[in-house]
Amino acid sequence: MFDYVLPTLLEMPEIVMNQIFSYLDVKSIFKMQKVCHQLYNFVEDQKPDIRLTSIELKATTYGFTCFISSELSGNIQLKYLKTAMACPRMREHGILLEHDYPMPIFFEDIGRLLDFQKSPLRELELVLKYKKYDSEYGQMLGFVENLLKNRSKKLRTQWLWMSALDQSHVMQILPNIDFCGIGRITVADAVVDYDKDVDQEMEIDEILGLKQFNEFEKLDITKFLVDSEDYEENVVEKFLDISEVYLKLKKITIEDLKMIRNLEEMSDYVPHTLLEMPEIVMDHIFSYLDVKSM
Repeated sequence: MFDYVLPTLLEMPEIVMNQIFSYLDVKSIFKMQKVCHQLYNFVEDQKPDIRLTSIELKATTYGFTCFISSELSGNIQLKYLKTAMACPRMREHGILLEHDYPMPIFFEDIGRLLDFQKSPLRELELVLKYKKYDSEYGQMLGFVENLLKNRSKKLRTQWLWMSALDQSHVMQILPNIDFCGIGRITVADAVVDYDKDVDQEMEIDEILGLKQFNEFEKLDITKFLVDSEDYEENVVEKFLDISEVYLKLKKITIEDLKMIRNLEEMSDYVPHTLLEMPEIVMDHIFSYLDVKSM
């Protein structure tokens, strides 16, 4: 006979510890690191999956915002604001951190999120909200690019939504993403200027050349005017394997027009009435209306 002593949490086998951590949300996992050095080291070594469903990283005039969602913890908004620009209204929602130079703190936090995330995301957003392009967004993209490249496995997401100034921004992120066989891509203009009437032009030759291009289910780059003059092959033909494509071409060849007509004749496509249009098309139509027309 002997007296059995129940093990403490830190004496549990690793497989049991991993099972315990599988029930914790992102906030609880990172709080556990503050309990003691042993738990801190365990979390750093094992990197338990934080199981987020969406991550939105936004650069604005006032600083940075990280908006994360998960089924366990719901929605969490983290604001990293420049002290001189913070106002009472911005302090009303989310967790606020004010600093003269918040970028390094923001980078440290999003680095941990992207490092610990193992399960597929439904959505990854990289957003810029400026009236003119700001280099801070380029620094954020470069940081995220390095994080994604250094992962042991590619980050998986069903939808990538990102602001871009040109194709090079898209190519910093897109090759480092695993799209889980679903692959919805939306690219918006990085310069938010509502007075601008002319669409920003974008080359897409490198995007078309990606190995995973044919895995995309939906591609939306309607915020840009695609210059297709330099492509040797018909542009429309490159999109035949994608279920939904939304883009504006600067010019279109006779061959492309014939191909579109043939596709319409072969399909059972019935034109939509206005109210039956997809939401993305309706949004684009309304973007041309003034307040009285709406």
